[in-house]
Amino acid sequence: MTTRPRPFTAVAALFVAAALLVTACGDSGSDSGTDKDSKTTVTSATAASIADVTGSIKGSGASFPDAFYQEAVAGLADVAPDLTVTYDAIGSSSGREAFAQDLNDFAGTDSLVGDDEAIEKGTFSYIPTTAASIAIVYNLPGVDDLKLDGPTLAKIF
Repeated sequence: MTTRPRPFTAVAALFVAAALLVTACGDSGSDSGTDKDSKTTVTSATAASIADVTGSIKGSGASFPDAFYQEAVAGLADVAPDLTVTYDAIGSSSGREAFAQDLNDFAGTDSLVGDDEAIEKGTFSYIPTTAASIAIVYNLPGVDDLKLDGPTLAKIF
């Protein structure tokens, strides 16, 4: 019997590797391989396999990437069974607020961190994880079959 790997397993592994890299690059004030709250432990900077990673990574934020994150987390569980990753879709601003309060390890957001937010510049990195097209919806009474091409939409917006 041949099984097909989950489509997001490689992306999930890349996502976790990026999250661990960003976490590892932060200054925890110690030489230990464990962060201040013992959330994530990396046994070596050159770990032989993602399967060796243990611990937990908690994220929250925008609802838009939630479906991707849930699929990626499910795929990651197949290759890193001792790593627990959770993501709660609570909204961009709430996720950033939780991140600022050190309640999560990453925040999903669809906007940049504002100057008025309590997240110190230089303490985080932006890592694009999803992309999407935008649908233009319109309602013109009496017009039943209007199709706008790209150049026309660009002129409107």
